[in-house]
Amino acid sequence: MDENRPSEEIQAAREFDAKMIAERIGIRAPVEYARELDDETEDGEEIRAEIFWLRFPANSEYGTDSTEVKLYMPENPNGEAIIFTPGYPGAESGRFEHSYAKKLIDEGYALSVVRHNSVSLDLDGELAQNIINSPQRQQDAKEDDQHHIGPTKENGYTWDDINKGTIPVILAFAPRFTEIHMIGHSFGAASTMISLSEIYKKEPEILEKVGNFISLAGFLGRDEEVGHDKTRHGLKMSIDPLIEDGKRKSLDRGVDIAPTEDYKEGIISTTKLLEDSSIPDSIGQVLVLSPDDPNIASPVVKTNEGVINHYDYPGHTKKTLYIEDETHDDNFHMLPNLRAETLLRLIRMKVSSKGPHYVKVQSKEPKQENYETTD
Repeated sequence: MDENRPSEEIQAAREFDAKMIAERIGIRAPVEYARELDDETEDGEEIRAEIFWLRFPANSEYGTDSTEVKLYMPENPNGEAIIFTPGYPGAESGRFEHSYAKKLIDEGYALSVVRHNSVSLDLDGELAQNIINSPQRQQDAKEDDQHHIGPTKENGYTWDDINKGTIPVILAFAPRFTEIHMIGHSFGAASTMISLSEIYKKEPEILEKVGNFISLAGFLGRDEEVGHDKTRHGLKMSIDPLIEDGKRKSLDRGVDIAPTEDYKEGIISTTKLLEDSSIPDSIGQVLVLSPDDPNIASPVVKTNEGVINHYDYPGHTKKTLYIEDETHDDNFHMLPNLRAETLLRLIRMKVSSKGPHYVKVQSKEPKQENYETTD
């Protein structure tokens, strides 16, 4: 008997709950775990949504493990959904919800925020709020003696184990919503690009539902070394310090992470998938990056006058807007000055196919709503 599994009675009850909740939300895809969560507030104001935690099962066709998400269903839906995929291991999940959920939900968007496999469920205090942001999910894990999200890996997780994690969410949401918008931060942008590309190869009609893909300080590099110090395309530092820093932070957060050499190979495997990525021209790409980001290099090449003469990242199309955000004074990789109003504008923006386009932002105040890019 697997000691980490709940009793048969509890398991049967949860399977029934998952089926009922999926039907209630209108999701026809398989859901193996679901529970309704308590109401939430943002800055003392109620978030007007039903909130759920869902786990979609592994998908052998796409080679994915199970994927867990937190889903906000608005009281007054507009029929569209947003899928946010955080960087790894995912401290942005809760931060994103605390900063942006209310505004997006008030505008009628269903909001789904991915939690990466390998993330610890034993966190306390601020880390628990920033990464899990659900005491009820943690309570279920405690009852089941479950310590990490996702199936157990004998040697821990690498980037390669989770870089297709957004696929099950897209597949589940496409029949349910009229349009889906993708947002990825850091590694989450890579995961989003790879997930879109893998679906495009197998079921391209599904991506007709996808509006914009917004990359926030996203890693979109190729499988290529570009410097004498082993710096890889898309990064500002060589891969070994990146791994050392990433592993240290992950271990501090209790992530079930692979040994260094396996972890390094997982990053390289991810860049190979990125290099082979291709997504439909119909999807608008909005790439937001601080020029002072210590980790991520600009995904495009531009002249001294700020005009792009070519762009240089996997999966690109001419329907691309590159935003160089100079408003940040610190913590550049996290883009802390990105306001909810601005993010909403980027979601709704219609990016012209006569690009790529380039914008430099120097003011923290959002512009008035004008969603069509100029040619």
